[in-house]
Amino acid sequence: MSDLERKVLAQINQIRAQHGLSVLEPDPRLQRAAAHHSTDMAVSRCFQHDDCDGGRWSERIQAHYPRAQRIAENIAAGQDSAGAVVEGWMRSDVHRANILRPEWRGTGISLVSLPGSPYGHYWTQTFGTLPAPVPLPMPERMSRSSAR
Repeated sequence: MSDLERKVLAQINQIRAQHGLSVLEPDPRLQRAAAHHSTDMAVSRCFQHDDCDGGRWSERIQAHYPRAQRIAENIAAGQDSAGAVVEGWMRSDVHRANILRPEWRGTGISLVSLPGSPYGHYWTQTFGTLPAPVPLPMPERMSRSSAR
């Protein structure tokens, strides 16, 4: 993550803490999914959740974050600061709800800037929750027989 992306994460985690929620940890798989989409939007000059070539947003995230139990995504364009993008997301009911979902543990945040493109700055934040690990069965206790 870049310094600006880390600032976004810090601001989002501060908001989550104010609401009694756990912090989000950067997840490299979700980071790759976010970077993929921010780059796609900037280069293709589009602004939408689905990939600019028509691929579904959920399939993109799941390709990077297999076995996801739940996923979500926030996007933004044009904001050139951490404060501006977080403020914009928090003013949107849907984006705010994504930020404040208690079950999220991991996130990826990506900013791609492309001078001369329609918006200049393209942001993607991905969220994910993996299924809880299945506990391994405990080995049966070995019977204690006396060995002679």
